[in-house]
Amino acid sequence: DTYPFGKLTFKRTEKKEHNETVLNQADLERTIQEIKEAKRQADIVLVSLHAHEFLGLDMARPAEFLRIFAKKCIDAGASVVIGHGPHELRGIEKYSDGLIFYSLGNFIFQTETVERQPAEAFTNMGLSADSQVGDLMDKRSDGGTRGFVAQKTIWSSILPMWEVKDGKITSVVLHPIDLQQQEPRSRRGSPRLTKSEEILLQLRALSKEFNTEIRIQDSKGYIDMNESK
Repeated sequence: DTYPFGKLTFKRTEKKEHNETVLNQADLERTIQEIKEAKRQADIVLVSLHAHEFLGLDMARPAEFLRIFAKKCIDAGASVVIGHGPHELRGIEKYSDGLIFYSLGNFIFQTETVERQPAEAFTNMGLSADSQVGDLMDKRSDGGTRGFVAQKTIWSSILPMWEVKDGKITSVVLHPIDLQQQEPRSRRGSPRLTKSEEILLQLRALSKEFNTEIRIQDSKGYIDMNESK
């Protein structure tokens, strides 16, 4: 009842169809040992985690193995796990005395002004060898109507700040940022602080799955680390 196909394995089930991911145990053990060593050498340990995988068909929800991995990192001594890879925000989880950002989305996202692009990028778009990067970006986005430039959720994020006392996080403040989606290409992708609370409301909704309450006040988000985790 199991059918391997490339890197995927399909398994017959009588239940509803779903995707399921599992940890690579060798990667987990290697990472845990590095965190323990870092903890011996430092007061605070931050883990940077780049992963795109999502739960089922919902890109805003982290895959199973990411949830397990992040908690294992906190158990090993990390104070914060900082997720990135997806171009949009995911929820925040308080776990033990630590904090997990499953994805902070984009902070600087200036993909359209990169000076050089690979030759196949032009070929795949049917452009000649003497085409410029601007030509490529115009065609790839169909005049700004499709692709990254048209996806609203990837042009805003948060800048998190936290205080630490005796090695433990005591308070968290979330500053919303805007990456200027509607600005010209030369400025699009540069972050700036914003007083818009829309992104904080979105993040609060995403974090409810993890029982993390975000209080919004004066265009900032606050997480109380003393509340039950």
